[in-house]
This record gives sequence, structure tokens and C-alpha cells, in this order.
Amino acid sequence: MSFAVSVSILTCLAALACAVPGVYLTLSNRAMLIDAISHSLLPGIVIGYLLTHDFSSPLLFMLATLSALIVTIANTALARSGLLAEGASQGMIAPALLAVGVILVTAFARNLHLDGHTILVGDPNLVAFEELCLGDSCFGPRQSWVLAGLLLINLIFAWFARRHLMAAVFDYNFALTRSLRPGLALSVLMLLTAITVTAAFAATGSILAITMAVAPAAIARLLTHTIKLLVLYALGIAVVIAQSGFWIAYYLNLPTSAAIAFTYGIAFFAALGWHLRKAHSSRARS
Repeated sequence: MSFAVSVSILTCLAALACAVPGVYLTLSNRAMLIDAISHSLLPGIVIGYLLTHDFSSPLLFMLATLSALIVTIANTALARSGLLAEGASQGMIAPALLAVGVILVTAFARNLHLDGHTILVGDPNLVAFEELCLGDSCFGPRQSWVLAGLLLINLIFAWFARRHLMAAVFDYNFALTRSLRPGLALSVLMLLTAITVTAAFAATGSILAITMAVAPAAIARLLTHTIKLLVLYALGIAVVIAQSGFWIAYYLNLPTSAAIAFTYGIAFFAALGWHLRKAHSSRARS
């Protein structure tokens, strides 16, 4: 397998893994929680590095995931308390954690190389150099296997918890009267979202991790109103656009993550134009 193909598979797996929880977060108006998660990972990364002095240590991923969980748990608790709207709680918690990370870097790790490109844009081409090797055999980028495992877990959860998730998204209080468990379903969804976004962040950077989670569902929402089709469309869109963006970047020598994110943006506005034109035609016929 060529290096370019292995990177394209990495981006495809990241897109699919993010798209599954992204569908339900978008439908429940919680999409910006992904942005809050992605900007709250820095403290975990810095603390993990200070403890291990090794960027490839699993401890960095574990502590970054813990930072993401703090955001999701605190955001959910504040939103349910009624003291703050959900968007306001995200705006308070995520910047505070990001600031903690900046303070830690400034105070204890001035030589730590975490520039804007590393945090925001990322580069799956660099991540792909870290391969999973057993003995003398290597099996592609290590992060691809992490994302493949998360994709499988997300799909299994989405399938078996689909009734609870749909009830939580569309009518939380009604779901409680029908003996469903919308709270448990949302809690597991938030946990998987935190882990998935952290893994995608490590592979692609903040901007693309957010885009991969939100854009497929947003585009699919413009194309269909059926939930089953929306999920299938979102997964298909995630693959097609991630691959298109990657190969455009490859042949034009562009930054990979930025090119893929830009391709998602183009696809969204194309779908929006199609949706508005269809709505206009329907009003004209009526």
C-alpha cells in the first residue's frame, strides 16, 4: 500500500468515526459542543507531555480525553441546572481549559513545540508515519486502527441505542414517560464523542475534527428529512468529501486538513443552493 493511500484511508476513517455521533449532536442542536471539546484538549496534552516527555505516549491521549470529558460533563450539568444556556456554558468552560493549557505551556514547557498549525490545522501526513508494527510486519498508520475501532464502537452504539437516541433528540420528556433512557443514551453519546473527537484531533487537527463531525450531518439534513437516510447520507458524504479533499490536496500540493475542510464547505454551500432552489420551485408550483 502506498503512503498516499494509507493517508487517504486515515482521513476516511476519521471522517466516518466523527460523522456517526455528529448526526445526533447536530439534530439535537449540540454541534458546537464539538468545538468546545476540540479547544479543551490542550491541558491534557501538556500535562501528559510533562509527565512522559513523549508525544507518542498513550497517556497524552488519555489525559486529553479526560479534558474532553470534563467539558461534556460540566456542560451537561450546567445546561440541565437551568443556570446557563448550553451555548453559554460551552463558552465559559472550553476557554477556561484552553487558558489552563496556555498557562501550563508558558510556566513549565516553554520549549514545547505546539504552534498554531499543530493545534488548529494538523497534518494527517505526519501522523501516518507512526505505523502499527508487530515484529517485522507493519499494518499502516497506528491512528487508523484507533479510528477504525472507534468507528465500529460508534456504529454498534448508534444501532442498538437508536430508539433512545431519537427519543432524546426529538422529545426528551416524552421519552421518559415511555420508559426509555434518553439521559443514559445522551451520556454515552457524549462519552463516545469526547473520545472520537480526541482521536480525530490527534490525526487531523482541530479545524478538520470539528468539520468532520458537523458538516456531513449538516449537508445530509439539506438533502433529506428521513432519519435513516440522513444517517446513510452523512456517512456517504463523509467518505466522498474526505477522499475528494485529500486527493485535491495531494495533486495540488495543498495542506491536507485545510483542503478537506474547505471541500466540506464547498459541498455544504452547494447543497444549500440546491435546497433553496428546490424550496423555491415548490413554492412556485403551489
